Amino acid sequence: MNPLFDLHPALLLPIAVLVELVLFAAGLAVLRVLHRDHRADAGSLPVAPFFVAVTTLWALFVGFLAADIWAANRKAGDAAQSEAGALVRLRSMADPALLDLPGLDAATGRYLLAVTGAEWGANRNERPAAEVERALFDIRRELLAVARTGAPAPVTTELSQAADQLQQARGQRLAIGAHHAMPYEWLVVTLLGWLCHVAIASVHADRPAAARKAMAIFGASLAVCFWGLALHANPYAGAAGLGPERLGVPSAAP
Repeated sequence: MNPLFDLHPALLLPIAVLVELVLFAAGLAVLRVLHRDHRADAGSLPVAPFFVAVTTLWALFVGFLAADIWAANRKAGDAAQSEAGALVRLRSMADPALLDLPGLDAATGRYLLAVTGAEWGANRNERPAAEVERALFDIRRELLAVARTGAPAPVTTELSQAADQLQQARGQRLAIGAHHAMPYEWLVVTLLGWLCHVAIASVHADRPAAARKAMAIFGASLAVCFWGLALHANPYAGAAGLGPERLGVPSAAP
């Protein structure tokens, strides 16, 4: 499902509407069966408040899905902030006014370009890029060279902690990008959405026209809900997605 949530918001809306139309059509098929049952046995009609139980379950699971999506977006923001902070720490210490480490500055610059071009760009943060791995190796090599020069322990510790922070934040970013789809949660919410149509049809089996109107209203709400969630499902894509500028691309890129 990852490629689906990478689509432009204008394309996600018709997809959400299409999903709802399929659920609506399936609900209409059930309505025809229930209407025949009601004509054969008027006592088979459930009481009107029955459908509230099913719609409440749907709303509950939508809440769970939305909470997971917002949590993933918050984690993505935290990871980006941590990664940007680590880059600032490394590049500021490599500045000529401090430690004067041109090799480290060049390595962090290559890391930034590789992340924004390959991982955040082409790979959508869904898988690692070899260019970023090489840049991380170069950063570690430069830090080892600093340690071999006999630099004070506080300096090497600060550099090592910044490199660790950078690598951990990158790992969190890739983990979020690779597992943001949550297909089983979407499947449960979609199936419960169809059962909501069935529940509405069951309490209106004696009035098919009213059932169709009620299912259409609920279905429109469901489509809007799905679209709103899909807009935020991928923290790194779409109108609400985080861009590589969170890493300070304009000011940091050489």
